[in-house]
Amino acid sequence: MKKERIKVIGLGQNFHDILPLYWKIIENAEILVGGKRQLEFVSHLKAEKIPITSPIEEVLDKLRQRLGENIVVLSDGDPLIFGIGKTLIKEFGADLVEIYPNVSTVQMAGAKIGLGVTDIHIVSLHGRDNFYKLLNAVTWHDVVGVYTDNVYNPQSIAKELLDIGVNEFKMYVFENLGQKNEKIGEYSLSDAAKSEFSPLNFVILKRGTKREIEPYVGMDDDLFFKENNQITKKEIRVISIGNLELKEDSFLVEIGAGSGSVSIEAATIAKKGRIIAIEKMKNRAELIEKNKKRFGIYSVEVINDRAEDVISSYSYLDRVFIGGGLCKDPDLFFLCYDKLRQGGKIVANIVVLKTLINLMTLCKKKGIFFEITQVMVNRGSQIGEDLRLSPINPVFILSIKK
Repeated sequence: MKKERIKVIGLGQNFHDILPLYWKIIENAEILVGGKRQLEFVSHLKAEKIPITSPIEEVLDKLRQRLGENIVVLSDGDPLIFGIGKTLIKEFGADLVEIYPNVSTVQMAGAKIGLGVTDIHIVSLHGRDNFYKLLNAVTWHDVVGVYTDNVYNPQSIAKELLDIGVNEFKMYVFENLGQKNEKIGEYSLSDAAKSEFSPLNFVILKRGTKREIEPYVGMDDDLFFKENNQITKKEIRVISIGNLELKEDSFLVEIGAGSGSVSIEAATIAKKGRIIAIEKMKNRAELIEKNKKRFGIYSVEVINDRAEDVISSYSYLDRVFIGGGLCKDPDLFFLCYDKLRQGGKIVANIVVLKTLINLMTLCKKKGIFFEITQVMVNRGSQIGEDLRLSPINPVFILSIKK
């Protein structure tokens, strides 16, 4: 006998405008599941009520025990846009979940200012500790819609963005969408950081000024702020980034980031990932911040601290780049290796032969497979009508895949 499907109803922005078909499904339910606002709206109905609370696993366990009964789950807007719908499908399968969508928050908010859903990149900070995803979004998209909560509200979002140096976006705040007390405001980030908003809100960030320089892999060294011309040269940088085998969602840690050139260029590949640039010297960490601003790469997180302390705080590593000179400390190198997940990679630039030999010897003793590439680059420059080739210091690139 076929099991009764779980029905998920999108109530829209104004619950009183719900479709007659949706109302009939709700009224016939034996069990109604929803958040506080949704269940208050149907409090007059006799069906059993199950509130959606954290952790969501407890709610899913209750539903699992009641499968076969007439269960209706209430959701705002479209249950498949950062709603309960995807969670239920993942848990019970599409065959047991029936979705009844409605006008989504992002759809209604966009329409208020003349934007379609396809014009807006959507991020949810609701109940999530993933602010870096918003930083990825404002790095690569001109219009970003944000689902907020009590922690990540418009005021706190504006403050954090300003602290990181983001100020080229204006913020639209949509309060109580679809309600009688609906309010739509346009703010600078500095004004939003000083304002109070209704707990029921949605945010759209819209870019004003463009970034100073559009970033890409293989940028000229002269485009970066740097100290005493110390930078991973672009030819070495391109090969090193290639050896990291970055994916769109990779988690990269750069140790001894210097100017941050590797992290900044890697961000053009790992657009949905997380990138940490560790630099213990304060003046160099400040240079990375200046380069982030120049290229508009806000997704790179700069940590001014000892690499050992930072690395020790992570439960795992995915991709690690170690700049020249830092591999003199084999303990740091093998601390990174121990934290590396299966399939993860370490790429190290080494300029001193003795350091390379020491690392190779230790890797062999520990049974760690490695690859070595020596890169020798000559750059051409004009001398009258002739050409002169000037060498760049050769670099050994050591690559390890766990």
